[in-house]
Amino acid sequence: MSRPLLRAHTFVALACSAFGCASVLGIEDDPKDVVSALCVCDQATSLLGTSCESFLNHRLKTATPVARANWMKKYDSDCNGGCDCFDALFHTPPTCTTKDDCALPACADCCTTSSGSNLCG
Repeated sequence: MSRPLLRAHTFVALACSAFGCASVLGIEDDPKDVVSALCVCDQATSLLGTSCESFLNHRLKTATPVARANWMKKYDSDCNGGCDCFDALFHTPPTCTTKDDCALPACADCCTTSSGSNLCG
């Protein structure tokens, strides 16, 4: 990796630590930007394929403003601008479901607890 690129990555990592990635990346107000960032992750493409953005945007659009804000806060606190948090974020309301009306095979969109317990009944 070239020195300027390494410096840029280091700056983003430090800024994310200090201010939260959503703020640093300028996406704190728009869930669609976060969805676009997440849908390039390998986990997203293997789970949702090309429908990733429409699936997540629909779930966020139909959520309450409080649920959407909490999801964005989780992104800001748990994600460091990378894909390492996709699974945890995806399995957090409102992008997951707690009902038996799962949209994905094997109820892959069911919410889970931090210990991994399935919340669909």
